[in-house]
Amino acid sequence: MDQIDLPDEQMDKLRQFQEITNIDDLQVAICKLASLDWNVQRAIEAHLMPELDDNEEPVILEAPPSRPAPSSAPSYTQNMSRRRPRHNDRAQAPEPEPLHSASVGMNSNNSNDHGAVTRTRTTRNAFSERGPSSSARNATPPEETAGDDEMRSDDDDMYIDDGHDMEADVVSASRRVEGLVPLIPLDSSDVHEALQNFVAVFENRYRASGNMPHFSTESLPDAIRAAFDKPESSDRRPLAIYIHNEKSIAANIFVTQVLCTEVISSLLRHQFVLWPWDVTYEENANKLREWLELTHMSDVISFDNFKYVRSETFPMIAVVVRDKGSFIPVQMCCGTDSMDSVLSKLMSGIDAYEAIRVQEQTEKREREEREAIRNQQHAEYEESLAADKARMEAKKREEEEKRAKEEEERRKEEAEKIRRETLAKKLPSEPTESEQDVMQVKFRLPTGEQTMRRFRRKEPIQVMVDYLSSKGFSPALYKYFNSDYPKKEVNSHFDLTQSFFDAKWPAREQIHVEEI
Repeated sequence: MDQIDLPDEQMDKLRQFQEITNIDDLQVAICKLASLDWNVQRAIEAHLMPELDDNEEPVILEAPPSRPAPSSAPSYTQNMSRRRPRHNDRAQAPEPEPLHSASVGMNSNNSNDHGAVTRTRTTRNAFSERGPSSSARNATPPEETAGDDEMRSDDDDMYIDDGHDMEADVVSASRRVEGLVPLIPLDSSDVHEALQNFVAVFENRYRASGNMPHFSTESLPDAIRAAFDKPESSDRRPLAIYIHNEKSIAANIFVTQVLCTEVISSLLRHQFVLWPWDVTYEENANKLREWLELTHMSDVISFDNFKYVRSETFPMIAVVVRDKGSFIPVQMCCGTDSMDSVLSKLMSGIDAYEAIRVQEQTEKREREEREAIRNQQHAEYEESLAADKARMEAKKREEEEKRAKEEEERRKEEAEKIRRETLAKKLPSEPTESEQDVMQVKFRLPTGEQTMRRFRRKEPIQVMVDYLSSKGFSPALYKYFNSDYPKKEVNSHFDLTQSFFDAKWPAREQIHVEEI
């Protein structure tokens, strides 16, 4: 047996209860004993009593008269070990035999406190004909008579019981919650108000535990968004759905010894979005089923299977994560789980969602990197297009400028050609070699060429200037120097209207044409 921190008296009762009932699950055994105030006899009867169908109610028949128990009566443990029905036997039998019980004390001190009752099954209609359950609650068993010896036969359909309140042993699960304020009112039409009522009743009922978990009072879709749709990945948390059922014998124990402990409540408060609901009543269970279908979680939390789960399984905490838009149940905590087991499952849920969140962050980072590369490539492409466009525009501009320049040059050349032709037409004819009073001028051109021209001495110097201009060496671009020493520039030193004779030019002169 695992080490459990219980007083010696409770440990003895636990050991005795397990030996008689063959319950190996320690947590289930503790839950059953604790739910019945550690009364071993009542716990054994509650365990061994055949389960009732959904449409059947137990009926407490009139007890036979009591009589003193014989000293030779077998011990309670011996009778229970020999006569208790096995679980497999009950499962195979279509209808269990009626159970009759008589009480013998657990020890000699209470051996005189005993009575006998006969239990059987009946339908709800038959039960209603006998009257409400209060009639059984107020019934007082008569004194035992000698006829009770037949009730103490070795028939396997009978077992021993004590004289405590018999209704507590046979009351149905629904009747165990009649005195409790419901966590979720049946007439509540607003989810927010219903969950606020859940929190208020829950805190009022379990405030003594001192560590209340933080329940979300929003609708299930809003709770899902609060858990998984935060803008920042670091703010997202797994969703824990707490499903309560007052009919479970572990309801109070799980809440006080697990859910409301400092470790579990703190972990749920800081690492989860905790959304609660109560399924004690079928109407509220149907609402939860509808919301699970609405939020596409019906496959994640198969609520239809809850009716096949033992009542001890409740309360339940379903740890749900979301991966790529799909909800995944990673852990399911049950009412029979210990605090260490629940803590381990919750931590496992956190680790599972952390792995998903890390993967999402990695994918987001890779996606952002790919997007950055695409943006960079697009920017470089745009820059390249802009550069190509600029080069094309520059080239076009250069071509236009070149074309304009060439056009201007052609225009100038054309104008110069016209000017030179005009000047050439205006020039007097060159005198012949035989003509008298003629001078000869040799021109050294900038191109290295040399040319000669004869002029009449009576002609003005301007005729020589016009001659050079007609050859393309206008005075605006070139200077003309004579052969004197130092050389004289013709345009600036001589009066161009004077004749060569008046200017005393020699019969042979040499003119150097230089570009300005």
